[in-house]
Amino acid sequence: MTHSKRKPTQSQFSFIQNIAKIASLAIEDQKRKIEIRKLKAKASNEVEDRTQKIREAIRQLQDEIVQRKIMERSLKTSNEKLQNLSNHLENVREEERTRISREIHDELGQMLTTLKMKLAILEERTLEEGFPIQEDIQVMMGLVETTLETVRRISTELRPGILDVLGLSEALEWQAQEFQEQTQIKIHSEIQRLPENLGKELSTTCFRICQEALTNVARHANAKHVTVSLKHEQGKLELIVRDNGKGITNEQLSRITSLGLIGMRERAQNLGGDLNIERAAPNGTEVSFSFPLELA
Repeated sequence: MTHSKRKPTQSQFSFIQNIAKIASLAIEDQKRKIEIRKLKAKASNEVEDRTQKIREAIRQLQDEIVQRKIMERSLKTSNEKLQNLSNHLENVREEERTRISREIHDELGQMLTTLKMKLAILEERTLEEGFPIQEDIQVMMGLVETTLETVRRISTELRPGILDVLGLSEALEWQAQEFQEQTQIKIHSEIQRLPENLGKELSTTCFRICQEALTNVARHANAKHVTVSLKHEQGKLELIVRDNGKGITNEQLSRITSLGLIGMRERAQNLGGDLNIERAAPNGTEVSFSFPLELA
């Protein structure tokens, strides 16, 4: 028996079409959902990327603000130090003028006044027959000699002539000897001979740093012994002043009003050298100044 294929009825055909449409709509809906998920993921990535960039920008801005504040504080501290140094230098000049004026008035003035009186008395006594003047002449000669010594001392304190005539090494030896005689603090010097072409500015800076360091020892250290070392090696000049006193404190090192320390630092920086001040072991303080001689 032969079976013939039956054609779908109209209702069946309509049903199939509806199923196809539903399937097509479901597929399109799924495609839209996938596309929406992709767009959401892309948007989320873009938002995350932009958020990360904003966070990085904020972090950089915060770092810049912190750095700027640090620089402002540093600049403020430097300005304060410069102002203190300027005031200190002006005070030092005025104190130096006052001291020189007082010494000239009190010592030279008194000596010259006494000498003038002695000369006046001598003038009167020479009119008297047979009056011996030898003793008065000897007294006046002593006054003249003392006056000359005072003049030399004041001149030397202002600027030692030995620094210009014989150089830095001899000037430091002289300074060490003067320090020991004036303070009764034992001092050991290890001074190397330096090149003759050492610049005047470098010589003055080394001498003044050593002078200030020794002044601080005498005033604050309560030391019994000091070592002054001047070395010239590997193209570098190095000055070290070390004592065995109570030692400098961190507070003293950081204090803006430590004008003597500021003065030494400014001298070293202005010349292009390095100055280091630290507490020595086991006790005492060490001041070191180094300078590359190719800059001299």
